[in-house]
Amino acid sequence: MGNQAGPHWHPVLAEAWTIRRGRVRFRIDGAEVLAGEGDSAAAPAGAVHEFWSEAPDTVLDHEIRPPLRHWEMFQLWQSLDAAGKTTRGGIPRNPLALGLLWDYQDGYLGGIPVWLQRLVLGGLARLARRLGRERRWLPAPDHAA
Repeated sequence: MGNQAGPHWHPVLAEAWTIRRGRVRFRIDGAEVLAGEGDSAAAPAGAVHEFWSEAPDTVLDHEIRPPLRHWEMFQLWQSLDAAGKTTRGGIPRNPLALGLLWDYQDGYLGGIPVWLQRLVLGGLARLARRLGRERRWLPAPDHAA
């Protein structure tokens, strides 16, 4: 249970979710929806959205179109989690990792000016790449898949 994604938006990406088991609460452009097993929700490009599970062992399908770099974001986050490099809330402890995650989301955090995110988080992502952190933290591609 708990927060899955805080308020954010994507200029190009659209997201859709279908709940297989459990309950998820969505807030999409200010409207709240509680979705249960078999229900779906969608956030078009440009919509500020967030969601969190309201039941233990919630399982959902998450579709992202076009996917852009979202897969790398999930891989990086999983790698950081597995290495104990995130807080209990899933936030990276290292600001350079936070910058990379922000860059991979192909979007922006809700409520924070875009120019400020580009300056601060974008700058952290560029620094992380220059220092080789991206190669260190992101697992090598699985070419067998």
